[in-house]
Amino acid sequence: MTGGWSGGDYTAAGDAWAHAADDVTATALAELGRTATGRTCRVLDVATGTGPAALAAARAGAATVGLDREPGLLRTAGERARRAGLATTARFLVGDALQLPFAAGTFDAVLSTFGVMFVPDARRAAAELVRVCRPGGIVAVASWTPDGVMGRIAPTVTRHLDRPQTTPAPTRWGDPRHIRAWFAPLSVTVRTRAAHVRVTYPSVTTPRRVTGST
Repeated sequence: MTGGWSGGDYTAAGDAWAHAADDVTATALAELGRTATGRTCRVLDVATGTGPAALAAARAGAATVGLDREPGLLRTAGERARRAGLATTARFLVGDALQLPFAAGTFDAVLSTFGVMFVPDARRAAAELVRVCRPGGIVAVASWTPDGVMGRIAPTVTRHLDRPQTTPAPTRWGDPRHIRAWFAPLSVTVRTRAAHVRVTYPSVTTPRRVTGST
C-alpha cells in the first residue's frame, strides 16, 4: 500500500489476492528466463503490502526487495519471510513509490500487484518503475480494471485510505489508454492483458445478541 489503511484487516484482504501475485510473479520471471544471464535474478516489489509477490519471487530463487510506506504491513511481510525460511533472500524496506531509493538499472524485474495503483502521481510512479529496472528487464503491474467488481467498489475502498480525496482513481492503472500514455515516453514496449481473478474471503462470524424480558 502507499497510504494508510483504516478499513479493517488488510492482511486478510491481501491474502485473498495472493494467488494473483503468484501468477504475476511467475509470468515475469518466466519472461526473464528467456534472456537469463546465469546470475541470481534481482526483483523489486513496489507497494508490497504484506509481501505476496515479493515472497513468491524469493521462493523462485530471486534476490528480492519489498518496499512499502506502511511499517506495520512490512513487519507482517518480514515475519512471513522468516517463517518460510526466506529471510536471506527477501528483505523489506520502508520507502515511497514516487522516489524509489535505488540506482537506475538495479533490478531485473520490478513488480507491483494491486499496490502502485494507489499512488497520487501515476506518471511519476511509472517513470520510477522503469528507472530502477535494467535495460531488457521486466516491469509487471497488476491493477483493478474500471469495469471489474473491484473497480465498481473502488470509491468505497479508497475512502478508507489515508490519501487526498482528489487522488485519481486506482482503476486508471487497469485502463490500457492510461498505461500507454504514462509509459510511452519511457522507451519501453507496453503489453496489456485483462484477466479474471477469483477472490474468496473468509466468512465473518457475527456474535449473536439475544434480547428479551423476564
